[in-house]
Amino acid sequence: MPPSSQEIDPSNVSAVGALGRESLWVNYYVSGGWVDDDVRIIYDATTGGTPASANALAAASEPGEYTLWAVVRDDRGGVDWIDVALHVR
Repeated sequence: MPPSSQEIDPSNVSAVGALGRESLWVNYYVSGGWVDDDVRIIYDATTGGTPASANALAAASEPGEYTLWAVVRDDRGGVDWIDVALHVR
C-alpha cells in the first residue's frame, strides 16, 4: 500500500496540537490452508510504515478451489479488500 493511503486522523492530536495519521492493518482470511499471521500492521499511527509486512501462506492439504481474502482496515472505520482465487492440485 502506498504511503498516501495513511491519511490524517483528526482524532489523533499530539500534546502540542499536531495532527497525526491513522493506523492501517490487514486481516487475512483463507478458506483452506493457513496464513502465518491473521493480522499485520501496515502503517502505525505513531511510527508510520512498518518495515516488513510479508506473510506466509500454506496451501490446503486437499486439492480444490480456495480463496484468500486480504481486508485492509483503518482506525476510522475504513475498509477495502481483495480476494484471490487459489487452486490446489
